[in-house]
Amino acid sequence: MTDANLQFIREKIYSVRTALMYSLSEEQIRLPNSVVQAEKVDDSGDLWFECQRPSVFPGHYSEAFPARLVFYRKGSSFHLEVSGKAYVDTQEENYGPLRIRMHITNASYTLSRSHNRKSGIQDLFRRMGQWIGRQRQRRVIVAGLQPIEHS
Repeated sequence: MTDANLQFIREKIYSVRTALMYSLSEEQIRLPNSVVQAEKVDDSGDLWFECQRPSVFPGHYSEAFPARLVFYRKGSSFHLEVSGKAYVDTQEENYGPLRIRMHITNASYTLSRSHNRKSGIQDLFRRMGQWIGRQRQRRVIVAGLQPIEHS
């Protein structure tokens, strides 16, 4: 990943911070899908984030697993999906949130279509403005004609 790409991904992640994490592990006991908070993206392309420690079978999940994170915020003009291999930080305490490091191997940035669309009221005002503009143009054309004399 080039420095420019990494910087772009870092800026987008920092602007949203919250993502949905999907564990793509094939194991029977795995970390559940959850909302995570991004902490940082380091220069080697690793994304550090925290998620809640699972209450069921704590410590029985794999310490390395494939994962996908989807960054999106309502009203935002984009969403970003990153995926790669995630590693649970085993240095952490056995309480509190889990700290996870994911090496980003794939990233997908998509502009939202709905952000480019105008709301119904905005579209109504736009059409009314166009209609009024056409009416004004017609008046200008009619005002420029000479009256016809009747005998």
